[in-house]
Amino acid sequence: MADTKALCANIKMLISDVDGVLTDGSIYKGANGEELKRFNVTDGAGSAIARVAGLKLALISGRHSEATSIRAAEMKIKEVYNGTLDKRGPYNEIKAKHGLSDNEIAYIGDDLIDLVIMEQVAVPIAVANCVSVGQRYRHSHNRTIRRRRRFQGSIGVDCYTTRSA
Repeated sequence: MADTKALCANIKMLISDVDGVLTDGSIYKGANGEELKRFNVTDGAGSAIARVAGLKLALISGRHSEATSIRAAEMKIKEVYNGTLDKRGPYNEIKAKHGLSDNEIAYIGDDLIDLVIMEQVAVPIAVANCVSVGQRYRHSHNRTIRRRRRFQGSIGVDCYTTRSA
Protein backbone atom coordinates (compact mmCIF):
# COMPACT_ATOMS: atom_id res chain seq x y z
CA MET A 1 0.00 0.00 0.00
CA ALA A 2 1.19 3.48 -0.78
CA ASP A 3 2.20 5.73 2.06
CA THR A 4 -0.76 8.02 2.87
CA LYS A 5 1.47 10.93 3.84
CA ALA A 6 3.29 10.78 0.51
CA LEU A 7 0.01 10.51 -1.42
CA CYS A 8 -1.52 13.46 0.43
CA ALA A 9 1.53 15.66 -0.06
CA ASN A 10 0.74 15.91 -3.78
CA ILE A 11 -2.97 16.70 -3.44
CA LYS A 12 -4.00 19.98 -5.06
CA MET A 13 -7.75 19.43 -5.32
CA LEU A 14 -10.47 17.84 -3.22
CA ILE A 15 -13.63 16.81 -5.08
CA SER A 16 -16.68 15.62 -3.20
CA ASP A 17 -20.02 14.00 -3.81
CA VAL A 18 -22.89 15.77 -2.01
CA ASP A 19 -25.82 13.59 -0.92
CA GLY A 20 -24.70 11.21 1.82
CA VAL A 21 -21.34 12.98 2.18
CA LEU A 22 -22.13 16.64 2.88
CA THR A 23 -25.67 15.71 3.91
CA ASP A 24 -27.21 12.87 5.88
CA GLY A 25 -28.72 11.61 2.63
CA SER A 26 -32.22 12.80 3.45
CA ILE A 27 -34.30 15.05 1.21
CA TYR A 28 -37.11 17.08 2.73
CA LYS A 29 -39.96 18.14 0.44
CA GLY A 30 -42.25 21.05 1.31
CA ALA A 31 -45.91 21.41 0.39
CA ASN A 32 -45.01 23.76 -2.47
CA GLY A 33 -42.35 21.44 -3.88
CA GLU A 34 -39.41 23.17 -2.26
CA GLU A 35 -36.51 20.89 -1.42
CA LEU A 36 -34.44 21.10 1.73
CA LYS A 37 -31.28 19.25 2.69
CA ARG A 38 -29.47 19.16 6.00
CA PHE A 39 -25.81 20.21 5.67
CA ASN A 40 -23.10 20.23 8.34
CA VAL A 41 -21.70 23.66 9.25
CA THR A 42 -18.23 22.16 9.73
CA ASP A 43 -17.92 21.75 5.97
CA GLY A 44 -18.18 25.52 5.54
CA ALA A 45 -15.21 26.02 7.84
CA GLY A 46 -13.43 23.13 6.17
CA SER A 47 -13.80 24.66 2.73
CA ALA A 48 -12.36 27.94 4.01
CA ILE A 49 -9.41 26.12 5.60
CA ALA A 50 -8.87 24.20 2.36
CA ARG A 51 -8.66 27.40 0.33
CA VAL A 52 -6.17 28.90 2.80
CA ALA A 53 -4.12 25.70 2.52
CA GLY A 54 -4.11 26.06 -1.27
CA LEU A 55 -6.53 23.26 -2.11
CA LYS A 56 -9.04 23.71 -4.91
CA LEU A 57 -12.55 22.37 -4.27
CA ALA A 58 -15.29 21.00 -6.50
CA LEU A 59 -18.59 19.15 -6.05
CA ILE A 60 -20.02 16.50 -8.37
CA SER A 61 -23.53 15.44 -7.42
CA GLY A 62 -25.53 12.70 -9.06
CA ARG A 63 -28.76 14.50 -8.26
CA HIS A 64 -29.71 18.02 -9.33
CA SER A 65 -30.68 20.22 -6.42
CA GLU A 66 -30.94 23.97 -5.97
CA ALA A 67 -30.11 23.40 -2.29
CA THR A 68 -26.73 22.00 -3.38
CA SER A 69 -26.04 25.07 -5.53
CA ILE A 70 -26.95 27.42 -2.68
CA ARG A 71 -24.76 25.56 -0.17
CA ALA A 72 -21.85 25.47 -2.63
CA ALA A 73 -22.12 29.24 -3.09
CA GLU A 74 -22.10 29.72 0.69
CA MET A 75 -18.96 27.56 0.85
CA LYS A 76 -17.45 29.56 -2.04
CA ILE A 77 -17.14 26.43 -4.17
CA LYS A 78 -17.48 27.60 -7.74
CA GLU A 79 -17.15 24.27 -9.51
CA VAL A 80 -20.46 22.47 -9.00
CA TYR A 81 -21.68 19.72 -11.29
CA ASN A 82 -25.29 19.10 -10.31
CA GLY A 83 -27.35 16.18 -11.63
CA THR A 84 -24.59 14.09 -13.16
CA LEU A 85 -24.96 10.34 -12.72
CA ASP A 86 -21.90 9.61 -14.87
CA LYS A 87 -19.26 11.54 -12.99
CA ARG A 88 -16.43 10.81 -15.44
CA GLY A 89 -17.29 13.76 -17.69
CA PRO A 90 -17.20 16.41 -14.96
CA TYR A 91 -14.14 14.78 -13.38
CA ASN A 92 -12.19 14.90 -16.64
CA GLU A 93 -13.37 18.47 -17.29
CA ILE A 94 -12.11 19.54 -13.85
CA LYS A 95 -8.74 17.86 -14.43
CA ALA A 96 -8.30 19.50 -17.82
CA LYS A 97 -9.42 22.94 -16.62
CA HIS A 98 -6.89 22.93 -13.78
CA GLY A 99 -4.13 20.97 -15.53
CA LEU A 100 -4.23 18.26 -12.87
CA SER A 101 -3.41 14.57 -12.94
CA ASP A 102 -5.20 11.83 -11.00
CA ASN A 103 -2.26 11.81 -8.56
CA GLU A 104 -3.10 15.36 -7.47
CA ILE A 105 -6.75 14.74 -6.57
CA ALA A 106 -8.60 13.39 -3.53
CA TYR A 107 -12.27 12.41 -3.82
CA ILE A 108 -14.94 11.87 -1.14
CA GLY A 109 -17.80 9.56 -2.10
CA ASP A 110 -20.39 7.19 -0.69
CA ASP A 111 -22.09 5.32 -3.50
CA LEU A 112 -21.47 3.07 -6.49
CA ILE A 113 -21.56 6.01 -8.91
CA ASP A 114 -18.56 7.45 -7.04
CA LEU A 115 -16.49 4.30 -7.43
CA VAL A 116 -15.33 5.06 -10.98
CA ILE A 117 -13.73 8.30 -9.75
CA MET A 118 -12.42 6.77 -6.52
CA GLU A 119 -10.56 4.19 -8.61
CA GLN A 120 -8.71 6.98 -10.44
CA VAL A 121 -7.67 9.43 -7.73
CA ALA A 122 -4.61 9.31 -5.49
CA VAL A 123 -6.61 9.58 -2.26
CA PRO A 124 -10.10 8.05 -2.31
CA ILE A 125 -12.13 8.88 0.80
CA ALA A 126 -15.34 7.06 1.66
CA VAL A 127 -17.90 7.80 4.33
CA ALA A 128 -18.30 4.95 6.78
CA ASN A 129 -21.72 3.80 5.58
CA CYS A 130 -20.46 2.79 2.14
CA VAL A 131 -19.19 -0.64 3.12
CA SER A 132 -19.86 -2.26 -0.27
CA VAL A 133 -18.07 0.52 -2.16
CA GLY A 134 -15.08 0.44 0.19
CA GLN A 135 -14.78 -3.33 0.18
CA ARG A 136 -15.09 -3.59 -3.59
CA TYR A 137 -12.42 -0.96 -4.11
CA ARG A 138 -10.07 -2.37 -1.50
CA HIS A 139 -10.27 -5.90 -2.97
CA SER A 140 -9.82 -4.81 -6.56
CA HIS A 141 -6.90 -2.43 -5.95
CA ASN A 142 -5.28 -3.55 -2.71
CA ARG A 143 -5.60 0.04 -1.47
CA THR A 144 -7.28 1.34 1.62
CA ILE A 145 -9.95 3.98 1.33
CA ARG A 146 -9.82 6.57 4.07
CA ARG A 147 -13.16 6.41 5.88
CA ARG A 148 -15.18 9.15 7.52
CA ARG A 149 -18.61 9.14 9.13
CA ARG A 150 -21.22 10.56 6.78
CA PHE A 151 -22.51 14.04 7.44
CA GLN A 152 -19.91 14.79 10.09
CA GLY A 153 -18.07 17.63 8.42
CA SER A 154 -16.34 15.44 5.84
CA ILE A 155 -14.72 18.29 3.93
CA GLY A 156 -13.52 19.91 7.14
CA VAL A 157 -12.01 16.71 8.47
CA ASP A 158 -10.51 15.55 5.20
CA CYS A 159 -9.01 18.91 4.23
CA TYR A 160 -7.17 18.91 7.53
CA THR A 161 -6.20 15.25 7.17
CA THR A 162 -5.00 15.70 3.59
CA ARG A 163 -2.70 18.55 4.58
CA SER A 164 -1.40 17.06 7.84
CA ALA A 165 -1.15 13.34 6.94
